[in-house]
Amino acid sequence: MNTAADQCGGSDVECRDDSGTDKCLCKTTHYDASGTCTTKINLNGGCNVAHTEPCADANSYCKDDSGTKCLCQDTHFEKGGACTLNIHPDFSCSATDQCVTNAECDTADTNTCVCNAGYTATPTTTPTMCISNGEVKLSTLLYIYVVPIIVSMFFLLR
Repeated sequence: MNTAADQCGGSDVECRDDSGTDKCLCKTTHYDASGTCTTKINLNGGCNVAHTEPCADANSYCKDDSGTKCLCQDTHFEKGGACTLNIHPDFSCSATDQCVTNAECDTADTNTCVCNAGYTATPTTTPTMCISNGEVKLSTLLYIYVVPIIVSMFFLLR
């Protein structure tokens, strides 16, 4: 008996539903390299940015960084050969590049992520991030106060 799966030639290809149609596609452990199913690339392995999703870790991408290679997305850091979500303030860490944007790992004292100077943790948002302390710029104040007054005057003078 010849099944749909049997019709896909090669051990790197499988029959899968693609928008309601069965198609022979690369297995999830492989990517399409110009018509050839090729094994996905591990972190720091060389890759070609022209190919779609060549990296094995779902939270990595092919980046030109002194030569193209699979690296973790900016929201993740590498730990044990896998991309791990960046650590939020007040959680344990062991290196600066593990923390969320605008935070660093306090390896000298607490071994936790601490917001940089001028930033505070946001306990009201989930997950907690480090945001600016809220210094309001003059241009923002002008927009908030002056623009509504001018618009109101415009309608009154009509």
